[in-house]
Amino acid sequence: MTAPEIDFPVSQTALLTTHFGDIAWVELLVARMRAVFPELPDGQIWVIDQDRTSTSGQLLRDRLGDVNVLGFPLSPEHVRTTGHDHANVLNQAVRSIDAGYLLIFDSDAHPVSAAVRPFLARLIEEYDAVLAALDRAGERTHPCFLLLGPAVDRGRLYFDEHLFDAYVDTGRLIYSQIGAMGLRSALLRPTPAFEGLWGTTYADGMIYHHGSGSFASSSDTSLRAQAAAFRREHRFFRRLVFAGRYELSPVDRRLFPLLILPRRLRAVASRVRTRVLRVLGHEGASP
Repeated sequence: MTAPEIDFPVSQTALLTTHFGDIAWVELLVARMRAVFPELPDGQIWVIDQDRTSTSGQLLRDRLGDVNVLGFPLSPEHVRTTGHDHANVLNQAVRSIDAGYLLIFDSDAHPVSAAVRPFLARLIEEYDAVLAALDRAGERTHPCFLLLGPAVDRGRLYFDEHLFDAYVDTGRLIYSQIGAMGLRSALLRPTPAFEGLWGTTYADGMIYHHGSGSFASSSDTSLRAQAAAFRREHRFFRRLVFAGRYELSPVDRRLFPLLILPRRLRAVASRVRTRVLRVLGHEGASP
């Protein structure tokens, strides 16, 4: 006889994400989650409001439905170190939510296929947690996706472990922290999305992470500058993702080189200018 299909424990699961800046990413995540887990109620969806304005909490509810909006005081120390305080709010949020299973997504990450539901159900049946790996090898993790089972003591999770003394970025040590509890985690290895041009996928393409989706709205100047440098590329791939497309068409492949041509020309001009100034400086220093 064929073994019965294991279903995902939706009734015991909460969804957690963080938000600042572009609310459309959170809307997309919630919409894709509702498509895969239609029985997930608003009361089991938790959004951390990192905009922290007088109206941002209500705006989230207006756009997402009657979800839970969490607010935590800003941590200046985290912001000074990373440009944001995701680690700070995640530390507090995972301790605040009462649910046997906790699904954590970055706001610009989401499930792509309904097939992810039985995939995760099988993994969380075998392992205590399912985590997005940072790299193709090694044990460091990326907090764009985590599924924590009931055995994980969330009071022992620290998304800022070694952030201040060794600048270990947000959530990189979650695998080792869960291992220290005597528990087992499955690591989902990253694969470059869009033929290596933008974004990352996990679980054979069933989970997508855009990356830097809200950096343009950051209060940190370095994050805003990073977003501005790749503004054209970000908008190009954002448009595809919001249309539900995760592969390049022949037309896309022809358009993309034209899209990034201005930035490449600026980079070439900058290198030429630097070389000319060096030559002029050298000649000016000659006797």
